[in-house]
Amino acid sequence: MNAVLHATPVKTNMANDVLVRFGPANQLTGVLSGIQGFGPILLLPSAGLQPRAGPFRLHTELAERLAAHGIRSFRYDVPGVGEAP
Repeated sequence: MNAVLHATPVKTNMANDVLVRFGPANQLTGVLSGIQGFGPILLLPSAGLQPRAGPFRLHTELAERLAAHGIRSFRYDVPGVGEAP
């Protein structure tokens, strides 16, 4: 599965966040945080049975702090875990 090549962005109200549909038949959803552009992205898969926000919103907070330093991140639920089918 290649989220970069087969991603469909969805507009959101969050300033630096973009919801991305990806995977087979666009069934999976993730959140791309940080500035737009090219370059490396830190992947934050769901932790165990936690949703993509992470335990106690850890991944969300981390993504916001990374974005403040110009580092992009992508948090998502692995299939069958969190909010993913």
